[in-house]
Amino acid sequence: MSPIPLSSRERHRLRSPAAALLQNTAVGTVTAGEFTGATAVITWIYPLANPLQCLMPGGLTVQDGTIAVQITGL
Repeated sequence: MSPIPLSSRERHRLRSPAAALLQNTAVGTVTAGEFTGATAVITWIYPLANPLQCLMPGGLTVQDGTIAVQITGL
């Protein structure tokens, strides 16, 4: 899920059917690597999947979208 080892403190989900978007945001502290101890905000933005795809054999296996990462506090 997260491209950065992250100790998640909070998560938010926003669904916008009018814009056909699903947005997830996680905020936490980086726990390993170059940015250990910094605060990270990771936002995933995906088009809303067609729920009928979940009923197909194999279900929904791929979702394409955009990920934005902001690291602060070093």
